[in-house]
Order: sequence, then C-alpha cells, then structure tokens
Amino acid sequence: MKLLSCLLKTSQWPQRVLGILKLCAFEYFKAGHFDLSNNQLLDQLRKLNKECDEMIAEHRRQLACERNSRGFYVISTIGDASRYVDWADLVIAIGGDGTFLLASRLIRSNKMPIFGINPHSSISDLTLPMEYSSDIDRIFERLRAGDYGLLMRSRIRTTMTGVGLYRQPLYVHRKSRTQDELRIDALASSTRRKIADAVQPRRRVLPWLALNECMSLSDVLIDNVSCSSYARSMRFPKSLPERRKCRSIRVKSFGFDAGLILDGCVCMPFNDGSTALFEIRAEYALKNIVLR
Repeated sequence: MKLLSCLLKTSQWPQRVLGILKLCAFEYFKAGHFDLSNNQLLDQLRKLNKECDEMIAEHRRQLACERNSRGFYVISTIGDASRYVDWADLVIAIGGDGTFLLASRLIRSNKMPIFGINPHSSISDLTLPMEYSSDIDRIFERLRAGDYGLLMRSRIRTTMTGVGLYRQPLYVHRKSRTQDELRIDALASSTRRKIADAVQPRRRVLPWLALNECMSLSDVLIDNVSCSSYARSMRFPKSLPERRKCRSIRVKSFGFDAGLILDGCVCMPFNDGSTALFEIRAEYALKNIVLR
C-alpha cells in the first residue's frame, strides 16, 4: 500500500506530516555546479577522485525514501523546514542521528511529536529500527492503532550573560578558513564588534535546545590509561553526595578570548565574567515516538 493512499484513507492523525531530508553529497555538489548536467557532474567528480558510485547510490537511496514517503511534505533545507514546523502534526527526520538532531532543534514545544527514519545501513541511536526504513506503511499502521511509545527526551536550555552575545556566532568547522585573515582587517573587525556589543543586551536566552543524551562512540580511539589517570585526579568535597541529579548548572568564565561551544559546532563568546546557565525543564522536553 502506497503511503499517499495510507495518509488519505482516513481523517485520523496525522493529517499534516513534515519530512526533513538530509542533503546528500551528490545534491550538495550539484547545488554548487547547477550549470552542469548529471554526466558532466560525474566527470568532474571523477577528476576530483571522489567516490562517484557511493555518492550516486546515496542519492538514489534518498530519492527512493522520498518516493516511498510521497504523502509527506518533504523539505531538504533546514531554513525552509523551520517555517512549516508549527503547521505539521508530525515531524519525521529522514536520515541518521545528525538529521534527527537538526530536525529536533526546530521544535520548540514539547507537544510536537517526532521520529527518525534512517534510509542508510549505518547504526543510529535516535532513529527507528532499520526494519522500518523499508516498510513505512507499517509505521503508520502502528501509529493509527496506538501501538507506539513516547519517550520525552530531556533537553537543555542555555541562558548566557556577557558581552557580544547577539553577534553572528562562530561555526567552528569554518574557523580554519579564516586563519589567513590580515591583522589590519582583524583589528578593524574587532573594533566594529566592540561598538556593536556596547549597545546590545548583556543577557540572552539561546534559541538552541540541546538533547541531554550520551551518544555511543564509533571509530574513536580511547586511551584507557589517560582516562583512568584523569578520573583519579579529580577531587570533590566530602559533603558532596556521590550521586545527585540537578536541573540547573551555572558556569562562570575566568578566561580571555574564550568561547562556549554548543551542539559541537556553534561557538559563543565566553570571556572573563560571562556566565552560562544550563537548565532542564519539563516544557523543554522533546516528544519522541518510539517503536519496538
């Protein structure tokens, strides 16, 4: 049964579904060379020693997933997707954990349900099990029957005080591109920032809600000796209980030319005297649909 007929067959929930699709490598390369045909793109990729077969296979997997999901309103641009989140009854992230995290950042309410479908063979911690990727109709059959669970994933809200909080944040993966900036340009830019920062508020509630999750490691080398040595070197007062759950932590900076990195990529200025308050509340939670 096609998903389109599955969605139109009944007036039950969900009626409006927003699918957020990750832009695959082939589409990304094509967007930068829009004047080339597909054959010309392949020739260019081969000249660059890119793995064309894998990129094309990934592109076809994405198209197949979109065809199977043609009852959805599928968007591959996060900026466009943010305008339709409030319109939808359900948000579906089509991709791996990275796509799920990007989609979850768009959801501000704990009422909007979300789940992820991974069309690839990679292991994901946040998406539905792999068997559902090829049987999307089964997902909606279980949703309509009420045969699903809800996991309210806690999320962290960050509130900062300091200077320069409203300037354009630095994306750390782009930092290497600005290493050759001329000193005179850097000084002029710094002067302009100081003037702009002087008229901006010193408190900001950041728009990002970070999932309070511990992800599994993959292809990461861990030095067990160094980890053990670090753990033994930590000292805590005896009055501190061994285990205690908290809902807020406040951190104060005593550094200069420092930054606070959020979501692994966004760097906010965090210089001497600046503070960051991390809070977990029920209204910040993410309503995640799970199927066993």
